[in-house]
Amino acid sequence: MPFRILQEIAMATMSYLGSRDSYLQETLIRREDAMHKSVNHLLLYVYEVLSFEISYEYVDTILTGPVARFARQIASQGYIVAAPSSYHEFTGPEPLAYDGPGTDKGNEWKIAKRVSAYDEDAELSVTALLELPTCNGRIGATGMCLGGHLAYRCALDSRVSAAVCYFATDIHSHSLGEGKNDDSLARAGDIKGELVMIFGKKDNHVPPEGRDLIRKTLTEKGVLFSWYEVAWAQHAFIRDELSKGRYDPAIAGICFEMLKEVFNRTLRSDLGPRTGEEKEVENIC
Repeated sequence: MPFRILQEIAMATMSYLGSRDSYLQETLIRREDAMHKSVNHLLLYVYEVLSFEISYEYVDTILTGPVARFARQIASQGYIVAAPSSYHEFTGPEPLAYDGPGTDKGNEWKIAKRVSAYDEDAELSVTALLELPTCNGRIGATGMCLGGHLAYRCALDSRVSAAVCYFATDIHSHSLGEGKNDDSLARAGDIKGELVMIFGKKDNHVPPEGRDLIRKTLTEKGVLFSWYEVAWAQHAFIRDELSKGRYDPAIAGICFEMLKEVFNRTLRSDLGPRTGEEKEVENIC
């Protein structure tokens, strides 16, 4: 019987979870029938700001449509999905709009926030998931745009088994965060899990030379990764609304199958210790 979302519960964690005097806004989207058995967990990073209508009981999330649908799509595969807010230091509950002013605010905050603060958000989110009674101990991350870069940085945490990074910005230019001088590529060797890197060939946010640098560095550092560049696809081609005319549902579907494959294999299946890394491949047809 195909999985379906029987119930979605949004929980807002408004306690002081870290060393900073700020709170982590966290959304957990879960299947009701997963409450009493071990399930897999996924950290979802997205460009948009998450928000909440706060009450003393369960709260309703206010997400942009593409983000909510992406999270539900992943949750429908049997995962618990946590979607941290990237900009909780700068804004209230309203999500950023897909327009010029919303884009400008996001780009401004993206380089105003410290890289260490992005990392703390990820660390706290992973810890929160691992502490859930249903957690099987395996964490994955995914995200788009800035979220793709944050999913990559999440993979620097050895507790993360896999990350799927959609058109991750600023990795090639090491320009994330305050001072625009991140160490994401320099620390590529710290990644112990598996990566899937997805870009469009027409993505002018990450030009060909930038994509080549990322791929070359991951290879030189011995990172286990898959690489997919889509002909004709622009930046943000999986965002399923047409405000900027980039959405490609056919390619988005193919990429989601890639996400399902790597998460099913690394988060759900128990295949035992990996073997064969040192085996020499025979040069035969």
